[in-house]
Amino acid sequence: MRAGLLNKQIKLQRMATTTDDYGVEALSVAEEKTVWASVNHKPSEELLANTAEELIKACVFKMRKRPIDESWLIVYQGESYNIKSIYPMREDGLEVLASAGGHDGS
Repeated sequence: MRAGLLNKQIKLQRMATTTDDYGVEALSVAEEKTVWASVNHKPSEELLANTAEELIKACVFKMRKRPIDESWLIVYQGESYNIKSIYPMREDGLEVLASAGGHDGS
């Protein structure tokens, strides 16, 4: 993967449930990494064939391989994106389909 194509900084966040001193559980960021990626916005209708889900924004993020899964979040330009799927690319890359907004409250 050519470094010149990875020209946007994104944050990868892994969410975890923590328990405070009173036994109350809360969702918090357990890990955060800032990485370089390419970002391509996709039209919602292209990604939503045969589904009732409504996406406000959908993006494909391409980055170098790293240990992430669909439970992680991507933060780009101050907006959080839920990872929908991860596809390995040739050599050392990942293509990550993610969405912001929609019925699930994200």
